[in-house]
Amino acid sequence: MTDRSDMARLAKLDAYIEQGGDRFVEWLGGLIARPSVSTTGEGSRACAEHIAGLMAETGLEARLLETDGAPLVFGHLQGNDAWPTVLVTTHYDVQPVEPLELWQSPPYQPTQVGDQIFGRGSSDAKGPVSAVLAAVETVLQTGGLDGVNLKVLFDGEEEIGSPSLPGAIARYGELLAADAVVTFDGNSLPDGRPLINFGGGGMLYLDLGVRTARNDIHANRGALVPNALWRMVWALASLKDARENILIDGFSDAISTISARDLSLLDSHPWSDAAELASIGAAEFLPRDGHSGNEALHLLPIVGIAGLHGGYDGEGVAAVLPSSAGAKLYIGLRHAQSPEDVAAKIRAHLDQNGFADVTTTIVAGTEPSGHRTDSALARLVESEVTKLYGRPAAVYPRANWYGRQASWIGSRIGAHACQISMIAPPQPNNHGPNEYIDISYLLRGIRFISRFILRASGLPRRGAADYGAVGPQL
Repeated sequence: MTDRSDMARLAKLDAYIEQGGDRFVEWLGGLIARPSVSTTGEGSRACAEHIAGLMAETGLEARLLETDGAPLVFGHLQGNDAWPTVLVTTHYDVQPVEPLELWQSPPYQPTQVGDQIFGRGSSDAKGPVSAVLAAVETVLQTGGLDGVNLKVLFDGEEEIGSPSLPGAIARYGELLAADAVVTFDGNSLPDGRPLINFGGGGMLYLDLGVRTARNDIHANRGALVPNALWRMVWALASLKDARENILIDGFSDAISTISARDLSLLDSHPWSDAAELASIGAAEFLPRDGHSGNEALHLLPIVGIAGLHGGYDGEGVAAVLPSSAGAKLYIGLRHAQSPEDVAAKIRAHLDQNGFADVTTTIVAGTEPSGHRTDSALARLVESEVTKLYGRPAAVYPRANWYGRQASWIGSRIGAHACQISMIAPPQPNNHGPNEYIDISYLLRGIRFISRFILRASGLPRRGAADYGAVGPQL
């Protein structure tokens, strides 16, 4: 494509988006009006069917992919087997709307105030769903696809950790095969810049329990009978020392060092201890053993107590010796750690340290993942962001959040991947009352995705000499 024809095509894209802007905003309004709460399942299928209808309107071949939970919405357009294939993803499920009394307008009634649209899912992530569909239609109506096969996937369970996605990828792996995976989700930075993330952490959530007697008994038996809460406290204390060093044998074996190049990318982002402490209202940070704030936040694993319960916690005096106690552990996984392996190591640690009576149950788990920041996909995305926005995006080689989106999907299907946060504004009240999106952010997201789809024809296919290894640059 010559420079002149390229500029003409981009002008067509922008003109189409400008002309269709009101209709694309209406698409978003229709999505906001349809609940899709993965926590309860409320409205998930009806919303998925509505999205499949919109997807078909854009020109994609659309269908629902059944899973053990909410359906996936899948669309594709196959042009030529010799072309690279790009899988664009985000999610259509939302968080619950409670507390209702804090909403200034009904959460499922899209309400426009100036440039902002309020409603549950407006930014997270029905705005991105609308932007992806609008971009697909824009490309198809202004010249069509040339040199790239396109697939689109919308998850209905992202907000609860996408528990059905591993089974769905095993079932639909051939259908979802791609050379590159890109997710559009997340907030822009405070200065309005997009953020490109090439990796994410993982998560292991454990329930711990212990019982020392059939029922709670009188506290004056405390000289004879073990106290379940003390058993649990001592078991928890065995996992870390007072300086927060993790004492679980082999816990960090699967954590690799980050490359100098990626470390410099991570440390290029502004960080202020004072500002961070003020933002969360904390008095001090934990010891970081020489790590910068960004390094500690995004690279160091976590063993945290999310809850501790047992015994009497009401008002007044109750002389009770608790017979049972429980705790909830949040484990932040990094690099190649797996939930199952870390759970087994914690189990072995408790057994070896005299706490065989403390039970462990896996409640949830998500694997960490990462991708190279020097791949052809990385270069393309960073270049297009700079061209459209006039300045580079913030690049995170690894991040502390977790989820089964682009990075995770790419690691499962063997393709380069990244997540781009640009459609939601910096502080859109995601997960809380009065969630909103700026229409200007929605429209510029459509412009970027349209351009990305056009440029993706230059990506190498998996197996090509210039494709390179999948996974983080170590």
